[in-house]
Amino acid sequence: MSKRAPFPFALLASFVLLSPLTAAADEFDVAGIALGMSVEDVREAILDYNKDMKIRTEVLQMTYSDGVKKYRTEPFVRQVIGQMPAHDIVATIATPPEKPEVGAIFRVHHMKNEPVARGIYLDALIEKYGEPAINFINNADFMFLYWFLGEGKVNCMPVVNQKISLDTSLNSSMLKIIQNPDGTMKNPEAKSPEDCAVVLKYQLNNDPVVRAAAEMVDVAAAARNEVSLRAWVDELNRKAREDLVKQSGAAKPKI
Repeated sequence: MSKRAPFPFALLASFVLLSPLTAAADEFDVAGIALGMSVEDVREAILDYNKDMKIRTEVLQMTYSDGVKKYRTEPFVRQVIGQMPAHDIVATIATPPEKPEVGAIFRVHHMKNEPVARGIYLDALIEKYGEPAINFINNADFMFLYWFLGEGKVNCMPVVNQKISLDTSLNSSMLKIIQNPDGTMKNPEAKSPEDCAVVLKYQLNNDPVVRAAAEMVDVAAAARNEVSLRAWVDELNRKAREDLVKQSGAAKPKI
């Protein structure tokens, strides 16, 4: 019988659970950006949020091979980024073969020049999102807040006090975060990634708040996309090798 890797769900016992996992993810947004939005929807949402933000996109390609030559897929948009001084918003877009929709949103707002009392910022968050499921302050005087969204879903992400930063990597693996090496779920209440709730996390630095950061991730969609992306690239590799064989000459070489 395989052993399960340690996972900090025991942390939940030391926090007051303030709300059940029943909120619908489509009722939530970060800076006007919601999960499931298209690339064009994100552009419009960023400008609606702040017309002074500069928008750019990160475009990626996947590499595959026939065993002799390397090839690249058509480029696809991986991230839509809104930027202005002291304020960054990143919407991560699902990769092929999935529909290009928002699967995660990150926001970092530096407010050293205009700090906001933590109580006021917390009131604004609760007014927008409702009471968080988890709310705690670490030794560095950073407040962390978690909301778990989705009827009948459970939290599959570790509850930690790590700094929220802008996600810019295609290499991070959601499956490694939520599953043990044998494929079982780290949270035994989840039977598969499809049981995982959407996670909204906020970090408020100090009081008054000088840096606020948010992260909202569709955990199930991220895991699903990871599997489908791998299968897509594997199929491209297989097809490329098959085409190479078809193109190979049938005549015996002169020895």
